[in-house]
Amino acid sequence: MITLLVCPECGRVKKHQDWVKIETSFSDFVERVLRDGINELLLESQLCPHCIESLKPVG
Repeated sequence: MITLLVCPECGRVKKHQDWVKIETSFSDFVERVLRDGINELLLESQLCPHCIESLKPVG
């Protein structure tokens, strides 16, 4: 099993002290890397860019 840090809002993988830790298999880890990109795993932010964008007012 691999421990990942994920965004508490949408579950995208992120490396941050406040993010939720989950246990996952290596195959799920690979799927997340392919979906979210390796940079997403390395960036440090409270929320992932996807959630930050969704919180911004439109216009």
